Amino acid sequence: MPEQDHGLHLLPLPDQLRRLDPPVPPDVLALVEAEHARWRQLHDRLIALIASLLDVAADGRPVAEVIDALIAGTTVPLDTLVATGLDPADIAGLLRAHGSTGSVEVEAEVDGAGTRTTFRHECGTGLRYWRDNPGTPILITSHSGGTGLCVWALEKLPPDVKVERVMLLASALSPNYDLSKALSHVRGKAYAFSSPNDGIVLGAGTSVFGTIDGKQCQAAGLCGFACPKNADEEQYAKLVPMPYDSAWIKLGNIGDHIGVTSRAFAETVIAPILMGKQPPAPTTRPSARATASATTRPASSGAPSSSAQ
Repeated sequence: MPEQDHGLHLLPLPDQLRRLDPPVPPDVLALVEAEHARWRQLHDRLIALIASLLDVAADGRPVAEVIDALIAGTTVPLDTLVATGLDPADIAGLLRAHGSTGSVEVEAEVDGAGTRTTFRHECGTGLRYWRDNPGTPILITSHSGGTGLCVWALEKLPPDVKVERVMLLASALSPNYDLSKALSHVRGKAYAFSSPNDGIVLGAGTSVFGTIDGKQCQAAGLCGFACPKNADEEQYAKLVPMPYDSAWIKLGNIGDHIGVTSRAFAETVIAPILMGKQPPAPTTRPSARATASATTRPASSGAPSSSAQ
């Protein structure tokens, strides 16, 4: 059992039982594991159902707006559901039930007036599954602003956790964002798809409203990633630029912001790469704009071209 007071740990019940001495009978452990797995399956289905219902309720409206409306319309104020003085052990129990991994610590405040509870949890059941099955390849696809979340998640992985391949589709990151730390968690390659036709979203849009990492410039999904001056060139060797090929039009990808999400394109181009096949050879020459920008060589100034400042 974890040597932490008041149940402040994130070890699921089946794992707690495995640590007991004397051990619990195998049939009891099997029963608990089965019930725990059923609960996890029910939990995942409920989350999927909630997401589906929100999607239906949105009906063209931003989901955040729908959620705000639901909260405003509830007859039970949220403040009465969530007390201000929650027991840290209760929160730890909730995180355990959701499959979170990590640690829970209670520290005294500097002024001695109370305590502070800190939860450091990682990737939940996905990371635990990988630890139990380290040979399982992890394949990641991400699109637009999601490429930022993908890169930041990779950066936060424990040092020993590696993913196999990564897809950065129409990335809304700035071209000069340093991918070194994220790429250090990639065992194979990371493929960065860009298109000079994505100017509305990743050109004008990010120049005015900013990229996902807060830079007002053209995004990497428009002109490709550049290797910053102080980046790790060895890690950047894993980054494979995939500039737009006009032959992809027949696959439903016209090079705009959602072209890479075409089912035919995903089936013909993305899926085979994810499964370890070599990318298809381009059938048309990329535009000069895409060729010049989609580089993995360090820029002399460590910054993208003036048009992407």
